[in-house]
Amino acid sequence: MSRGRLKGLFIIRNEVMGSLLTNPTFSAFSYIIGCFIFMMGYFPTPRSIYSGNNSYNESVVLEGHSPKLVWMIIDALRADFTQDDGKVAFLDKMKNAGHVRSYVALVEPPTVTLPRVKALTTGTVPEFLDVLRNYDSGALSQDSLVQSLHAAGRRLVFYGDDTWLRLFPESFVRQEGTHSFFVNDYTEVDNNVTGHLAAELARDDWDVLILHYLGLDHIGHLAGPNSPLIGQKLSEMSDVMETLYRGIGRFSGPPPVLVVCGDHGMSEAGSHGGSSAPETQVALHFVSPLYAGQRQAEPGRRVRQLDLAPTLAALLGVAVPAESVGRVLEDAVLPLGRRRLAAALINTGRQLLRLSGNLPHAAASADVEAEILSRAEQLLSSEPGQDPEEAAERAAAAASGAVQRLQAKLLAGAAQHDPAAMVLGALLLVLTLVASCAAPGPVSAAALAAAVLGCAAALLLLCGLLPGGRLCAADGAAPALLLVGAGSLGVAHLCSAAGRLSRRHRLHDMWPHLSPLDWLLCGGCGLHLLSLGATSFIEEEHQTWYFFTTTLWLLLLWAELRRRPGAPRSASRRGWLCAAQLLTCGLLRRWNQTGDKWLHLPDIGDWLTAEGHRPWLAAVWAAGLLPLAVLLSVSGGGGGSGAGWAAAGALCLLLRGLADERLLGVARLPAAAGLWAAQAVYLLVLSGALWPSAGGRVARLRRSWLLLGALLVRPHNLAAWAGCALQSGVLLAWLDTLPAPAPLTAALTAHWTGMAAFFYMGNSNSLSSVDISAGYVGLTGHNSAVAVLLTASHTYAGPVLGLLTALQYGEKHRCFRAVLLALVTVRGLVLLVYCCLSAAFLHHIFVWTVFSPKLLYEAAWTAVVAAVAAVTSMAVRR
Repeated sequence: MSRGRLKGLFIIRNEVMGSLLTNPTFSAFSYIIGCFIFMMGYFPTPRSIYSGNNSYNESVVLEGHSPKLVWMIIDALRADFTQDDGKVAFLDKMKNAGHVRSYVALVEPPTVTLPRVKALTTGTVPEFLDVLRNYDSGALSQDSLVQSLHAAGRRLVFYGDDTWLRLFPESFVRQEGTHSFFVNDYTEVDNNVTGHLAAELARDDWDVLILHYLGLDHIGHLAGPNSPLIGQKLSEMSDVMETLYRGIGRFSGPPPVLVVCGDHGMSEAGSHGGSSAPETQVALHFVSPLYAGQRQAEPGRRVRQLDLAPTLAALLGVAVPAESVGRVLEDAVLPLGRRRLAAALINTGRQLLRLSGNLPHAAASADVEAEILSRAEQLLSSEPGQDPEEAAERAAAAASGAVQRLQAKLLAGAAQHDPAAMVLGALLLVLTLVASCAAPGPVSAAALAAAVLGCAAALLLLCGLLPGGRLCAADGAAPALLLVGAGSLGVAHLCSAAGRLSRRHRLHDMWPHLSPLDWLLCGGCGLHLLSLGATSFIEEEHQTWYFFTTTLWLLLLWAELRRRPGAPRSASRRGWLCAAQLLTCGLLRRWNQTGDKWLHLPDIGDWLTAEGHRPWLAAVWAAGLLPLAVLLSVSGGGGGSGAGWAAAGALCLLLRGLADERLLGVARLPAAAGLWAAQAVYLLVLSGALWPSAGGRVARLRRSWLLLGALLVRPHNLAAWAGCALQSGVLLAWLDTLPAPAPLTAALTAHWTGMAAFFYMGNSNSLSSVDISAGYVGLTGHNSAVAVLLTASHTYAGPVLGLLTALQYGEKHRCFRAVLLALVTVRGLVLLVYCCLSAAFLHHIFVWTVFSPKLLYEAAWTAVVAAVAAVTSMAVRR
């Protein structure tokens, strides 16, 4: 090969590499990698307190007979559902008879099923990132109550949520699972469980029967906690409890125990995942003749949910799970005898003492607690001349105090973060942000090689200074290599950009000229970044965006009104468009009350969904469908084909609404018709995205997105979605009136409008506002990938509409790349700042209730932005 041709290939390679490094889509995916590595270090690993070679306990198995036990988990059974008289008649009757021990179990966020089942069975605080594994979990590697029972030769039977079968495969002598995420079904999903009870209660070949009912949770997702269906379902569950109690009462042996509890609660919107009181306070009841004649000292007292695992282990006489940090609920075990209670407390204390040896701050006082437990064991040995009952009572009291103190210290320091991963993840975000803002240019092979070696050396240095994290462990090899590769590209281009900068005489030549409006928009974005350092501003972030958008259009309207009479007609048109934006902002901000402090206040959505307002709901739904159909017909560039496509979409939405009983109270069409209509909408969305359009390729994507959003929203939000679509169209018209292409203005105004739309639709920075029922629209069963895709589409419908609006403007005015670069840069900047703030407030009191959920939202939104950037870039290049 000739020297000239070889030189030409190197030039082409360098240009391609430089183009790649400054490609907005590449930057977006690099942000995802950096955020992922940061979260590896940010979210702790609670299991690190156990240092044994295996995770199975060999603690003392308690002596004495153990009763049969039925464990009935009712998904989303929040505490007040059983505290209010009359809702669960069976529990009220048992309370009056003195056969109940009642508690309010406190749950740690995230309040979703998978981590809660882990807490119930292992007695540990699960990882926060278990919320991401909730859709598809594997077998549980930790020791658990199920393993303890299995090791003790107890026979277990399970019916209900198939999460249990994924966590504990081959652990039950008989089993049948039900899909936990198909929330459209709240009848058959429970009937399938109840249908097995008669056969099981007629048999005597099991020791523990576990039932996990899902119907109550599904009703919450579909209709909310105030729906009449909630009362009907609680009455059904009461009948099931009575059937179980009567059935197990016929078995011989020690009096059986029925345990009724929830895994998590239910928010006032009907969802869960957040940290509000209705989500974190769940019911817990022990029902048995054992408790007859013994009054509970504090009925309804608050305990930790993770206390249930050691309590059930004590009742059943099996080993406490190896990593459990729970403590025995004494009044639930006391009827089995004081010696049994004292032995259970000592056993639990020894368990906590072993775990505390792995934590420096807890190990300091371990010797004192060990001496107390040893003295309790001596008391329990009943030396001659001692009253056995009195000795057992004193032993239980001493062990109880030690257990309480040990648990408090373990819970305070069981989490371990990975500073190396956090630093390197944030560093990659910085490199990507700087490199993406630099002008494209060639990257030399020497710079790239030096960058690879530099990133690898930085990784090794940090792992040497800060060992023990997941990134530096063997299982962190893959993300570590990913970090080195992506970081190397960023460093290489940063060096190239620095070289080009050093050859310039004026720094401001690298930046475009900013208009006063651009400075206003950039200043607002800066204020938003500052607000993320306060928990109240994170919880009430919607107020920030409502204020920004309203102020923006008010100032623009004021500027247009001040123009002289001889101003061009476009100025007058801009004034009317600003006024339209102001009106829609004022209406939409009142549609769904969100946030935390004022979530309880009534809003338009609450009024529409209240009983007796069905006709108004139907009228508002129809009023939203009509303008939405018009917007669908014109948003893709017009034409007969566009009008026909929009008419077909509106007809399918109409059929879907008539089959939805939430709209009219009674479905006017069979459920199958609504299912087919929803599936037809999906076909229209795909055809609309692929069909040629006179308005441009991004325009047809935006039009299809409008139709998809209309399908996924709840009936009362269709008009709100139409309002967001109207704002999008008005924004496009306003941008078209600008005298010259303004990519930064388009990107930032669309960013503001999209973020406001996120909250207009009822979303917040709490995980409980995620509506998973949207993931099953048009589906007949559970499909994890499709459900996640549809749920994400519903959650980020408003922000994605803002992105597509800006990108449609960019395509039309031949500044697509500049608009996309601005949008991705803003996303990267927000992500970087928030990661740094999250690290700074790592030990804040609200780190798990405020900062962590917001970090998950930021990560998910970054992934969505990357997907939109990739799809639109490919569409424009075709």
